[in-house]
Amino acid sequence: MPALRQAPPPSQTWIRETAPAAPFLTSNNTCSACSVRPMPSPAGKVCPNCYSLLWHEDWSAAERQRKAELNALHAAAENERREAKRKMQAQAAEDRKQTRIRLAEEALQRVNAATEPEQS
Repeated sequence: MPALRQAPPPSQTWIRETAPAAPFLTSNNTCSACSVRPMPSPAGKVCPNCYSLLWHEDWSAAERQRKAELNALHAAAENERREAKRKMQAQAAEDRKQTRIRLAEEALQRVNAATEPEQS
């Protein structure tokens, strides 16, 4: 009788942990891990607290993001200013309309008052 083949056991998934990011030199010239000013060395700048050799991060992406946020704030402020101006103009137009209506009513009342004694 032939032997039955069994399926191999399922393989175990291996979970690999990634190493933490290496400390780098921030834009304000401090270590990103411990916020201490580095010391110069022949190899570069070394953090005196965690003894890591600091490298420069590309700050252009952070600068672009900062500028985009500033542009968004500027655009929001500009839209708010335009909306306030539009509301003021609409209120002024409504005030002018009400003034014209009031003046027309006063003129009509004067005409009616002037013609009433003649009719009696």
